[in-house]
Amino acid sequence: MQEAASSCEALDTLIFAEPKRIENRTWQKLLMDERVIFRPVKRVADGKPVDSAIIDMLESFIASAASRIALLTSDRDFVPFVSRACANGKQVLVLVTEARIHVADLYRKAQAEVHVLKADKPQVTRSKPSCFQEGRERYESLPRFRESIAQKCSRLSNVN
Repeated sequence: MQEAASSCEALDTLIFAEPKRIENRTWQKLLMDERVIFRPVKRVADGKPVDSAIIDMLESFIASAASRIALLTSDRDFVPFVSRACANGKQVLVLVTEARIHVADLYRKAQAEVHVLKADKPQVTRSKPSCFQEGRERYESLPRFRESIAQKCSRLSNVN
């Protein structure tokens, strides 16, 4: 996250995760940063609560005056929202892990700008869905992608 923060003028991070994550020492260290806001999302028997939180954020973005957003995901559940955002003239950058290249193709068809990220470890096949919005980024922490995210964040912040 430090790398990403140094690449962007304003970097506030909203992390969606299950409440127990706050008990983890690594997460506690991450959450000590004043720019990091922890948003606990309770697991339910059915459904995907983190996905729902991101969908709510995407809906809010589509209705807002904000013009740019970035989404880190390996999940295709967000394609309809990305497509709608692009159709409304929004700039959408989607970052997808290389193991899920078929998902990247779906986002390209939705008119998003897509960047494929290489994983540090070959066994990594999925990333958790994540969002970045203009000066206020929203995502779940994925340390193995920090360097790539910092580069993409820098590129996104330099686009007018």
